Amino acid sequence: MVSFKEFRRKCYPDSVWNSGAVDKRHIYRPLGLWFTKLLLPTGIHPNYLTYFMIILAICAAALFVVAQTWSYFLAIIFVFLFQILDCTDGQIARYRNICTKRGWFIDLVHEAIAFPLILFGIGLGVFYKHWNLIYLYAGSLAAIFWLMADYTRHSFERILFESGKHPDHITVTGKIKSKLFYLTYGNFNTVFMYLILLSIIFNTMHYLIIFLALSLIIRFIVQVLVLMNYIDW
Repeated sequence: MVSFKEFRRKCYPDSVWNSGAVDKRHIYRPLGLWFTKLLLPTGIHPNYLTYFMIILAICAAALFVVAQTWSYFLAIIFVFLFQILDCTDGQIARYRNICTKRGWFIDLVHEAIAFPLILFGIGLGVFYKHWNLIYLYAGSLAAIFWLMADYTRHSFERILFESGKHPDHITVTGKIKSKLFYLTYGNFNTVFMYLILLSIIFNTMHYLIIFLALSLIIRFIVQVLVLMNYIDW
């Protein structure tokens, strides 16, 4: 019988397993492995999981538009679930050795849709609740700048791949440079999830969407500067 450690290594090389955001390393990937063990016997194709993730993201965005406490918490559960499945689809593909460009593309489609749609959903929901257009504008700006940051990151990765490098293996020198790099390049959705949860608890979603719009604009500007100037090529 294959040990859990061997199973994990077949799904994730050590270099990938130990990289990325803290919650991804300690929550989503480990939980994703249990989902993988559960789903492998079913023979489900990882692409179908990605399609399901897209559906979950659309449902989460719709629940944020409803803008009620129960809908917010249900939306968070959906977001948490597709974050886990985002690890599971890749784990199944690597375990079965069926990684394809189509699967990668569908994953990128999900990435492009999920959080921008959720951000817009939050803005639209808060707008309907308070009837103030500033919240709708804030949600729209947050979604646009999330997309722009994602596009910049993927463009950066493409340049790295074309030069025979991998994003997980680049060298960032200096403490300030390193922190700036991982703050702007890393998974902003880590912070995003917890901010939403706190805003639901304290009923401050209207403040959150304005904060997210401003912070995502700043993040994009800093991200561009960091990726251009703070990397030792």
